[in-house]
Amino acid sequence: MTKASSAIKGFEKTEKGLEVTFQSGHKYLYAGVPANVVLGLERAESKGSYFHAEIRDKYTATKIA
Repeated sequence: MTKASSAIKGFEKTEKGLEVTFQSGHKYLYAGVPANVVLGLERAESKGSYFHAEIRDKYTATKIA
């Protein structure tokens, strides 16, 4: 899992999608996130800002128990 920011604890690309763990401990799966967007998240100086701009409301999220 890649370490992230003050808002995002970590994230990992899996075969099901992008798994994002927030500092709150909540974990979500974002389906259909393309590799170039994941790469952008990895390289972003501000993971939280990139996530909000490029992922949050653009891909379907499912809470992971």
